Amino acid sequence: MKKYLLTLSLALITVTCFSQSGIYYKALLLKSQYSPITKKITVDDNVYNALKDLFPSNNSKDSVIAQMNRNPFLLKMFVPQAGAAATTPLNFVASAVGGLDVTNIANGIADLLIDRAKQELTIAFFDRFKKFASDPQHPEFITLFPQTTDKLDSLLSYNYPAMLPQLRSAFLADLKQAPYHLEAVLALSKYQPLLAKFPEIKIAIKSLQIVRDLQNGASNAADVLKTFATDTAFNWKDASMSKTYRNTGSLINLSYIISESLRRDTVKNRDSIWVSGKQIRALVTDNTLATIYMGLIYQQISSQKLVYYTAKGTDSLATLFANQKKNILLFQNKIAEFISLTSEVNNAIANNNAKKAAKQALTNDDYYNYINTSLDAINYVFSMVKVIDTNFNTNNILSIPIKANSLYKDIYTKQYNQAVSDGFDILTQLKVLADASPNYTASKNDKLDSLLTFVAKVKPYAIFMANVVTATSSADVEAAINNAILPVGSYTIKQRAVWNFSVNGYLGYAFDFNKIGFSDVYAKGIYAPVGISLTHAFTYFSNKTERYIPITAFVSIIDVGSVVSYRLSNGSAPAATTTNADGTTTSSMQQEIKLGSIFSPSAQIFWSISKTPFAVGAGWRRTPTLFYSGGTSYTTIGAKSVFNVALLLDIPFFTLKNTPLKQ
Repeated sequence: MKKYLLTLSLALITVTCFSQSGIYYKALLLKSQYSPITKKITVDDNVYNALKDLFPSNNSKDSVIAQMNRNPFLLKMFVPQAGAAATTPLNFVASAVGGLDVTNIANGIADLLIDRAKQELTIAFFDRFKKFASDPQHPEFITLFPQTTDKLDSLLSYNYPAMLPQLRSAFLADLKQAPYHLEAVLALSKYQPLLAKFPEIKIAIKSLQIVRDLQNGASNAADVLKTFATDTAFNWKDASMSKTYRNTGSLINLSYIISESLRRDTVKNRDSIWVSGKQIRALVTDNTLATIYMGLIYQQISSQKLVYYTAKGTDSLATLFANQKKNILLFQNKIAEFISLTSEVNNAIANNNAKKAAKQALTNDDYYNYINTSLDAINYVFSMVKVIDTNFNTNNILSIPIKANSLYKDIYTKQYNQAVSDGFDILTQLKVLADASPNYTASKNDKLDSLLTFVAKVKPYAIFMANVVTATSSADVEAAINNAILPVGSYTIKQRAVWNFSVNGYLGYAFDFNKIGFSDVYAKGIYAPVGISLTHAFTYFSNKTERYIPITAFVSIIDVGSVVSYRLSNGSAPAATTTNADGTTTSSMQQEIKLGSIFSPSAQIFWSISKTPFAVGAGWRRTPTLFYSGGTSYTTIGAKSVFNVALLLDIPFFTLKNTPLKQ
């Protein structure tokens, strides 16, 4: 940086000496004042002082301009500077700097700053990622992503491009083991009191095992029902459990009894679990056979002494089942539908067995279809018992294994973003299960809330890694990093913050007034300031609901509104470049950017319109110096202090510090 400041200082010193140097240096000075747009040379005090000694007599400024315009090499190239002030050292420096054509330099510096800012932000992102992964308050992360955590520990943030392939491989390996890792998260010691208090969550853990057991052949759909009904870990008949929980156990047992009543001998028939539609036809069409079948079901329910709790008290489940004596036709229809579903399971089993016999490897689709049809059949058995209790919610029981099967498919079809989403949905589903328990009351230190908070915090990192895994080019990786740093829509971060400190831009329309108020308009048009913002959300209550008003104090450095306005009017096609005889290049861009054209400090207050990216604000600003070409003259309008009122889009570039609102 010192090197560049020294270079700039030397350049300015050199300019001050032009007027006292030879023809070559005078030519350089004139070239610096030449505009490729107007093809004119503006004669300010410095140019005049350099030229006047060429005219020993009659060397007033007007006379020098007139004589230079008659020069056959420089015909009509010289124009006077509008509103030129007396030359002082300070005015000279301001003139020399503010009048410089910095079109290419400004664009180059801007690109450099943006690229370096992205690099710094990327390093900061990986530092936060490492810190989050190693935080002892987040044991869930190392449980879910053990290999990723190991690679993050050895990650050198400043060398992240070289480390990304290893990180990518580790995350992919973790993702393939996601069902096991999700189960391990629930087995963490911090969640054991939760499992003891809310046995409904045990269903979640057991249901995660269902998909694994179905996939590896350790179980089939009918065995799954048996496990749900008979596994002592569920304690369905425990008097300390809620009545809702015990009712769930009774209905699951009834589902198991119905399933077992229709099972086929799998020793003799390895290709099917339940009887076929052809075999069941008599049960569906013969009322006498159906009545006998219902009687035997009743007898088995009675022998198990299953009870059911209603608003009126306690009933025997057998008695409630007996009340359906007149609904035999309804049961016949449901059995017919169930057997129709089971035929799909039987077909999937037969297909898989045929492939194994032919020594063909089962595909991922084979496993997925078998698991999916099995879950459909299990879910239908559960729904059959809703004849007894229409409020029995079967969705809560199988929602997690259904998600787990979707997760399995996401992974083998390489839909890694969806895999991350489905994996975290499994964890958030635990809250749904707990909410269904009459014993559950959310509290501030609730372990479930802790789990949901973890999911919210880890999800951006997991999605970032999923994007990296799916990336097929360096551009895709760069896009993943940019999205992770601060995605579009990040204005919402500011609006939901107690305090937010950001590097910020705005874009919209503004009015400048000569004095505070809404009269005496000085100028109006596109406004695009860039600077530093400090936002605070002021809270208040309306109808007992907490609401907030985000207010931002903004200090700008530059305003690129004129650049934006030009590009909106003329398109964003790159400018053509002409190579001059001396080897230098000249931009053919119609817009010439001076340093003074974008320097526009301000101090303003903005009110963010809640849940939108728009902001309304007002305050002081110093307008940039404006340069206009009139064809034969080059006019400069100096900076001016004005009262500014604007309607703008809020565009945070990156957050320096953020303290979010407590939800």
